[in-house]
Amino acid sequence: MRETFGKRGSFARKAGIAGATLLALTAIGVAMPGAGRAADVPRQTALTAARFSITIDGYEIASFTELQGLDSSVDFISSEEPGAATSEGEIILRRPLSSSLALWDWQSEVRTGGLAARKDTTIVVYDSDGNPVANYKLTNAWPKKIEVGSLKAGSTEVQMETITIVSGRIQRLRV
Repeated sequence: MRETFGKRGSFARKAGIAGATLLALTAIGVAMPGAGRAADVPRQTALTAARFSITIDGYEIASFTELQGLDSSVDFISSEEPGAATSEGEIILRRPLSSSLALWDWQSEVRTGGLAARKDTTIVVYDSDGNPVANYKLTNAWPKKIEVGSLKAGSTEVQMETITIVSGRIQRLRV
């Protein structure tokens, strides 16, 4: 059997599947009866989201009903150069079309001001009671694309607006 962690061998092989499972449950805060230290770990609750907002300089400029693509990854650079290259994806936010022009104005500023129009922003996730439950800082963010869903005259359907935001870095913050 190949040694996974050097001379000591793999943790899963030494502790067994039960030990690895207990470690995983302890890491996510699930208390198991008779598990010792796992009972001392605070219980984690799943976060639910009712809405999302974008704030710039402490002011909410837009609120959304859908969010996707909030991710962050790290690729290690060759061993000769210390550090890692980060890669942030595109964040896609959707909301019912509103009369607010704040995002359109920001995109217009990007078109004319280039790099200077990139902003540090925060995406705030709110629960159904209106309390913030998660914050994500987007460094050097800018609205890449704004799209309005198909419009039909006389339709009573809610028209949707989709905004794609690109960021240089995404960081989860404490609430």
